This record gives sequence, C-alpha cells and structure tokens, in this order.
Amino acid sequence: MAPCIGAEQTALLTGRDIRDSLTEVFVVLAELAAQGGGGAVVLLDIAKVYDTVDRDFLFTVMTEMGASEGMLRWVRLLLRDTRAS
Repeated sequence: MAPCIGAEQTALLTGRDIRDSLTEVFVVLAELAAQGGGGAVVLLDIAKVYDTVDRDFLFTVMTEMGASEGMLRWVRLLLRDTRAS
C-alpha cells in the first residue's frame, strides 16, 4: 500500500502526524500575508463527505465565497467523470 500513499498524507498513518500538515498550512498563509498576498485553504475529506455534498451546491457556495473561475475549473476537473459508490 505504501506506493499508493503520498508523503503529503499525514493523517491516520503510523508514524505520521496530521499536525505536521497544519503547521505547513500556517507557514504558507503567514508567508502569503507577509508578502501582502492572500489565499484560501480548502480541506475536503472526500471519503466522508463525498456522498453527501451536492455538487451544484458546492459550486454555488464557492462562487458566493469568491472562488475564482480558475479555482472552479480545477474543482470541476477533479470531479469530472467521478461518482460516489
């Protein structure tokens, strides 16, 4: 299974700690703020929410929250040809 799990996966694996990922997120956000930029972090636990999120609703919320057209295209691309089982 190890070849299927990337180094960025830190939760629920022996020897890895999800807090490492959270620290990285805070460092990136702090650097963006220091440079006068902005950013957004979207964390999705696909295994748990995939069956319950209405995609139209997801895109509506993302649009209302100011997601760029580029971000919307990426999410649509990631979700294209997928289905919940």
